[in-house]
Amino acid sequence: MNQTESHRRRGLVLWWSLTALYAACIFVISSIPGDDLPQIGIDDKLVHAMVFGGLAILTCRALRFQCPAWSVSAVGGLAVLATFAYGCVDEVHQGFVSGRQPELADALADGVGAVLAVWGWKKAMLCNWRRYLATCRGPDSNRHGRMVQRILSPLCLPFHHPGCKRDAGR
Repeated sequence: MNQTESHRRRGLVLWWSLTALYAACIFVISSIPGDDLPQIGIDDKLVHAMVFGGLAILTCRALRFQCPAWSVSAVGGLAVLATFAYGCVDEVHQGFVSGRQPELADALADGVGAVLAVWGWKKAMLCNWRRYLATCRGPDSNRHGRMVQRILSPLCLPFHHPGCKRDAGR
């Protein structure tokens, strides 16, 4: 096994493990009875969109390692479908939890969150984000750029996409 294959295999295990752990956390949280849920002061639909957006990005990363030959659009589309399906199953599951009921609006918020997150991930994969991060690395870089780089780099790298004009000379 060469170094590239070893890297791909480690990435595959890492990203699918993170995705499964994240999905398990969603399941555990949605198993909390309605009366015991903490009030967080944020709209329920926004929470659904953010949580399932995170699941969609993790799914994208895992699929990218699983199927490196697939286009970014194919990976993103499958991630959105899988995330939306999991959101629907989660809503059905909530129907069996005391004090909770399934809501179509929650499932739609899950899907919207997945679509928006994958759209942002897809933009990052098509070189714009990497180019932005490269401008933030110098000694004169601003604090915001370094902070954004530290937070988002693990989610976006490596992303050498065949259609990337910046990588064409390599």
